[in-house]
Amino acid sequence: MGKAEMLSSVRCGLAAMPPDCEAVLSVLGDQPTLTGELVPRLVLTFQTSAAAWCAGRGCGPAWSPALVAMSYRDEGAPGLR
Repeated sequence: MGKAEMLSSVRCGLAAMPPDCEAVLSVLGDQPTLTGELVPRLVLTFQTSAAAWCAGRGCGPAWSPALVAMSYRDEGAPGLR
């Protein structure tokens, strides 16, 4: 799947979020090294920093998994342009 298709999928997901949603977690399906410990760490980092998004390292392609503030809803997703 190319970047255009991935971005289209992310945009559809963002558009489907309810208005009171603060952030969305984007995870690719083919990340066998992703552990259950990473998601809570991403949430904690997001909640305790001023960052509008945060991403894991060393688990797969750049920027995945990523926790993105809904303020990016109209942007599609950072880093995917």
